[in-house]
Amino acid sequence: MKQIVRIDIDSPGAYESFLAGWEKKDFIGTPLLFGYKIKDMACGILVADYVGKVAVLKWIAVDEICQGRGIGTRLWKAFYNIVADAGVTCVDTVVCLPAREAKRAEAFLEHRGFQKTEVKESYSFCIEAVSGGSLSKLFGNKDMHMHTLQEAAPYQIRNYNQRMIEEDGGNFISIVPEELLPESIVWIEDDKIKGCVLLAACGNGIELRMLSGNGSQMLALMLAKACKSLVDRYPMDTRIYVAALVDSAKRLVEKMAGNNVVLENPISHYVKEWE
Repeated sequence: MKQIVRIDIDSPGAYESFLAGWEKKDFIGTPLLFGYKIKDMACGILVADYVGKVAVLKWIAVDEICQGRGIGTRLWKAFYNIVADAGVTCVDTVVCLPAREAKRAEAFLEHRGFQKTEVKESYSFCIEAVSGGSLSKLFGNKDMHMHTLQEAAPYQIRNYNQRMIEEDGGNFISIVPEELLPESIVWIEDDKIKGCVLLAACGNGIELRMLSGNGSQMLALMLAKACKSLVDRYPMDTRIYVAALVDSAKRLVEKMAGNNVVLENPISHYVKEWE
């Protein structure tokens, strides 16, 4: 008997090996986990979540001996039907895999109407490499300007997003608290957000989604504080993934994390939208 089932993230049972390190803390919105089984054998899984009209497809995996039977397609259809009925109009996902696997994953997405929006180089470093550095102990009077995202007032976030739209023409990442980790840091001065380190869940690691501020000292202090906060919930060897840093920010990360910075596989961003 072949069957698609909903999976409880707290008790995944036979699907635990498919989760690839995903935990409840990694979901910002409503978790959606679908499993595919043949008789009593777990054969595949789809992991996603959604907030409002946007869903994030995090992971699709099919057991090697079961591949080529359309299991991934059936899981996708089950997921799509649920989120479409819930009012979702956009599915966002990224591909960051070795070349052969990435080619297969990208073909799967493109066949289902996803559009590739960008490809970025990516780097990573572990929390410990930055959280234990000298900057994490020397915040001094600058600490009064650094706040967690939860401490920022809604009007400050709205004003920052609006200012970025006006200055950058929308070519920036908005601060959307529901999509970010609480350890994200904002720099508030004169009642305005002047900089930010935005962090998001990324499999069994963390994505550094944005590093923005006035000068290298501000960036370094915010990044150090964010990493120091992360150790309360994440192992010290958890890796933080960064895509396409500008040269100055990349040099800053390399200076702070040293030899711990490694070049990762490119990240391809895909989006599927409908009315």
